[in-house]
Amino acid sequence: MRNKSRYPLPWYWTILSMQALLLMALSMSAQRPIPMEGAEQDPKKWVVEKWATLDLKDVSGRHMLMDIARDYGMVETMRKLANEILAIDPDHREAHRHLNHTLFQGKWLSREEAETCASLIRFDYEFPPGYKFPRKDRLLFPLYLVQKEHKKHVKHQEWTNHWIYKRKPLTLHSNCTYGKVERFARTFKEFAKYVSKFLGLRLSSNYEINIYRSQEEYYTVGRAPRGTGGYYRPGARKLYFYDDPRDQISTYRVLFHEGTHMIVHLTCKNKAFHYPICINEGLAEYMAAARWDYYNKKYTFGHPLNDRIKQFKRLLAAGRARPLIELVPQGRRGFGGSEYAQAWALITYLCDEQAGHSPKKVGLYLKRLHKDNKYYMLRDGDPKKQKEMQRIFEKTFFNSKDGETWEAYQEKFWDYARKMKEEVGAPDFSRRYRRRSGFSNRTP
Repeated sequence: MRNKSRYPLPWYWTILSMQALLLMALSMSAQRPIPMEGAEQDPKKWVVEKWATLDLKDVSGRHMLMDIARDYGMVETMRKLANEILAIDPDHREAHRHLNHTLFQGKWLSREEAETCASLIRFDYEFPPGYKFPRKDRLLFPLYLVQKEHKKHVKHQEWTNHWIYKRKPLTLHSNCTYGKVERFARTFKEFAKYVSKFLGLRLSSNYEINIYRSQEEYYTVGRAPRGTGGYYRPGARKLYFYDDPRDQISTYRVLFHEGTHMIVHLTCKNKAFHYPICINEGLAEYMAAARWDYYNKKYTFGHPLNDRIKQFKRLLAAGRARPLIELVPQGRRGFGGSEYAQAWALITYLCDEQAGHSPKKVGLYLKRLHKDNKYYMLRDGDPKKQKEMQRIFEKTFFNSKDGETWEAYQEKFWDYARKMKEEVGAPDFSRRYRRRSGFSNRTP
């Protein structure tokens, strides 16, 4: 989103201005979901089938499936995968964590052993009387802590005494467990590094992330608008969202979407500057689909979003796709689900090196927008500003030697979109993310 924003987990780790988000959720609530054609809609079946293809010593593949099984409530499968990992690598911390093991005095204790250990005290979130969802929002894996650490966690689970984690350029505020605070910090700093490198951008400011331990506290304590999954405040350079212990897929995709808004905004010194919504939301959607490569230990970009592909193709087939010359400079009013699909497809096209493009050129476009005085000095909504957006887009992406026109460029883009292929055989992660962020897969 332009004004406010939110979106490591595994390869699937793979959110939106508050007003646009709310309006969209309301306007589309009565429509029917788009049925998926390419993606496997039964993640349990997919995990089992993928598991059967893994080499006996494939720790990375099992780690990936273990994380997916956790988020889809496949508890027994998760435990079996964790035990297989430990049979290969006895010191694998994430596998131990998924079995709710506790490292104490150099030895991993089972949950039962930790329960009976006189030196350890069980910790789980406690909520005030009248809290709506105490069962859902408690920890998936309770902690067993020595007395000193237990006291700290009891104190810091209240937002008035939350943890403050500082590692420049990041300051992170949270009342989650301290282990989660550290993981969120490491994940986002790593993600920001990859995004900046991918686009050829350089962050030039400190920033702040606020993470609430539950959705209800995000709304009540954080005073976030109901229906949002997270948001970014550019004027304050602060990002807000909440953790869902039982849906890390959506949690991290929200962090990545809103985090992309923040990363891009941090590249310009002026806090009041707003990027055009098409490029801003399209890029955030594109980056939110980032996946962690378990084998090569890095983020990868450019993954298909089946729901967006299907939606844009329907628009093209019905002759309802917005002309590119209108989409690029469009303002916030009227920018809904159809426009999000087209904006995502446009960014995918502009970043696809196999199609002759480059993500670095998208980064150059962003730089030109905030450095161009003709564009910068005009107020939002001024028709002249739309003309300047078009001019900068032409300068960056059109083949000036051939006198390329908007119509010709649009036809190449639309032809590319018509040939986009849905990802076959993978769980449909997008739909869970849409539900959390206020969007859902709807007919255009």
